[in-house]
Amino acid sequence: MAYGESHLRLSVFYPSCGIVIPDPASYTCTVGGADIVGTTLTQTLTNKTLTSPTITGITLAGTAVTATGAELNYLDITTLGTGAASKAVVLDAGDDYTWPATGILTYGVLKDSAATTITATGAELNYCDVATLGQVEASKAVTADANKKISLGLVGTGAAASASGLLMGVGTDADPVTTATPDAKFVELRAETTAPTGDNRLAYMAYQIGGAAGGECLRARTVLNAETNTAHGAHVSLEAGATGYVTGSGVGLRQQLYVFDEAVHANGTYFAGQSEIYCLGNSSSLAGVTKHAIHSFQVAGGNAAAQGTIVNCWAVDGVSAADTTKMITSSALTAITGAIGVAGIVNGVRGYFPFVPVASWT
Repeated sequence: MAYGESHLRLSVFYPSCGIVIPDPASYTCTVGGADIVGTTLTQTLTNKTLTSPTITGITLAGTAVTATGAELNYLDITTLGTGAASKAVVLDAGDDYTWPATGILTYGVLKDSAATTITATGAELNYCDVATLGQVEASKAVTADANKKISLGLVGTGAAASASGLLMGVGTDADPVTTATPDAKFVELRAETTAPTGDNRLAYMAYQIGGAAGGECLRARTVLNAETNTAHGAHVSLEAGATGYVTGSGVGLRQQLYVFDEAVHANGTYFAGQSEIYCLGNSSSLAGVTKHAIHSFQVAGGNAAAQGTIVNCWAVDGVSAADTTKMITSSALTAITGAIGVAGIVNGVRGYFPFVPVASWT
């Protein structure tokens, strides 16, 4: 090959790769006395260095490579497995990939390793975007903390996280949940069952004491911090009528002392129910109130005419005997004269217990 006046574009192929050497100079190639211009020469190159060649076509294993140079440069990444702008997604050696910090992933269909399609929207997935595990937040999913505790969210205004609620809770005596909304209910559960059989319950709690410390399954307090009209520590009722009724026993509030099938230890005192007035200190006094009692039996509220149909104050059912060894005795008693009789039922027999209105006993 010698320099001449003709311009020659020489294409040298490296296994089916057309590599075009540009025209930095003029070339004349004479084969058999004839000039060759624009003719492709097929040769095999081994350990050759080509400086800035222009590739006009690549075929690999019989498949033509159609990617442009710009498209091939998508693979020019700095670190495998680390995303970069305008670069291909390539996993690292551990099959991991780090998405760019400011990048946005938009997907159409997403599946997990079990080929289950994830149908949650972005907004729905954001329900899990909570600041603190175990702390309930508005419009967020409820989560438990490392101790499987759920702290109810800040309902209303104020409120600290519960200091002693092991499973769930909110507020403290010093910093409770507050509201100024009339007729507010901080917790409300309403349900109905139409099951034809069974003991059906809205809520069921069982608390087992396995140590020396005592306790209660349920402790409820109503604390009066200001003047109010009517308040109750707890209000429990059974509602009945012509279409909703019982064929057995209907009780507004049932208290029970449950004895296992064994003799109870001799220590301690037991009551199925107890009414008490608790005085905190030396200044505790009910002397100035209008009326007070350890327990009150009342027919009050509702229709005044209907109140007249209530004829018994209380009822006692138990084992009786002709002596004083049982709860109820049928032995003759000394007659007691009273000005007022309070009606009651003892073992199904209705009678009046005399009440003697005197200022003091003598």
